[in-house]
Amino acid sequence: LKLAHQPAKIDHLVAGSAILAAICTAVDRVGYIREASFEILHKHCREKTSVPLTILHVFTHIAGEKMMSSSDHDISNAVLKSIVMFPEEKHFGTVEGNAKLHPGKNKCPYSDRSSSLEAMASMLMEFIQEFTQSNTLHQSLTEFRPEHKNFQLVMARDQSVPLCDILSLVELIGCYTDWTSENIVALLLKMLGMPLSVNFAVSVVSLLGQLSSIGVDADGCENKEISNLREKLSAFLQCETTLKAGFAVQIATLCSLLKTLQLDFSTVFRLKTAMLPGCGDQSLSASANLVTKWFSLLSDEQRVFTKLLLLNDSFVQKVIKI
Repeated sequence: LKLAHQPAKIDHLVAGSAILAAICTAVDRVGYIREASFEILHKHCREKTSVPLTILHVFTHIAGEKMMSSSDHDISNAVLKSIVMFPEEKHFGTVEGNAKLHPGKNKCPYSDRSSSLEAMASMLMEFIQEFTQSNTLHQSLTEFRPEHKNFQLVMARDQSVPLCDILSLVELIGCYTDWTSENIVALLLKMLGMPLSVNFAVSVVSLLGQLSSIGVDADGCENKEISNLREKLSAFLQCETTLKAGFAVQIATLCSLLKTLQLDFSTVFRLKTAMLPGCGDQSLSASANLVTKWFSLLSDEQRVFTKLLLLNDSFVQKVIKI
């Protein structure tokens, strides 16, 4: 609901955050605060202002005890702490900056038992690998104990942390660190070479697309790492395993491939030339031509569905998250 046409003042944002946190804490719905925290971190990952961090510290000051003590969200809380500490130490690590974020306090509440983003990324990737190696993919991650920087993974069936949540946390970490990190992208690409269920393959290839968007936004589509990922996705789209896996895996791969091209589907589909105008990266044109060829091989019904799907980006995101 949009109540104003102008951005709110900082004082108003802080006051609104305090009211929201107080209400959610009073009615025992601190999960909304956690979700809001992750949403803020995702939307403002490129900002260097103290406003997002200030709001998050308002949340934890009011709802912190309930929010951080929930054993059902140990993994999410651990990632939240690590992500908050990263920009805080990077941009506000001075005495003056610390005093601005923590007036009257010497220690940030998010710093308690927090780990580096690299350690968290490695841990999450280990979790994802557990899914690939498990014969019962419905089993989920339920217990997380950071003890002396060593992480334990306990599998159980009675409670669950959905795989999609783990993948979302990996994407968020990618927003704050080097998305090309060997312990993320390389492992995801390796997983695509394993026998995976359709849903799992769609999830992995979609995460690669989201990570590539981070790289394209930061360095452009002709970046070396983006070019390499584009070639890998192009090869995956054409491999026999993907073709046999069915339409869902193919279209998820196509969506991720388009993110590395920085072109919308309608533009690529209209291309008739072997090279994109003003482009020196041959992998761009090769991948664009591959998309056109893939579309030409679809049935009429599949073409209509693909056009509707890819021309409506918000709908694509909903389908991918199902």
